[in-house]
Amino acid sequence: MPMINKISAKIVIDGTQESVFSAVTNWTSQRNWIFATKVKSVGDGSHKIGGKLEAFTGIGSIGFLDTMTITKWDPPTLCEVTHTGKVLKGAGLFEVVIDNNKTYFIWTEYAKIPFGIIGKIGWYIIYPIMKLLLQLSLRRFKRYYMTLSASNI
Repeated sequence: MPMINKISAKIVIDGTQESVFSAVTNWTSQRNWIFATKVKSVGDGSHKIGGKLEAFTGIGSIGFLDTMTITKWDPPTLCEVTHTGKVLKGAGLFEVVIDNNKTYFIWTEYAKIPFGIIGKIGWYIIYPIMKLLLQLSLRRFKRYYMTLSASNI
């Protein structure tokens, strides 16, 4: 049975909960801030429970396809997906919460790690890299969001 590991990062965003959530869940624009990833909707209804998404992560044609199904949809607070692809299994959460009058964007992944002890060792090797990429993506989102906000003034 695969073990499940959690990785999470959060950042303060200068914006309303609604506008941040809208920007976070603009699937095609995620290529502007998620490292080496292009996301697209599959069919209609990509902003509701049961909606389907595909994300290709890689450089050029080398990478992997991550298929996802939206399992929770509660704007402007939460979007949860189940990763259903061949490489990535588990769940991902985008949360936009208000705390002490600040808007936080929190990205959490629960990855199912196969291969027993070998998978566990691999996780400890790859975790710092994945954490760094998650944090970099959130910083990129913040810059992207600030650009969006500036263009709407």
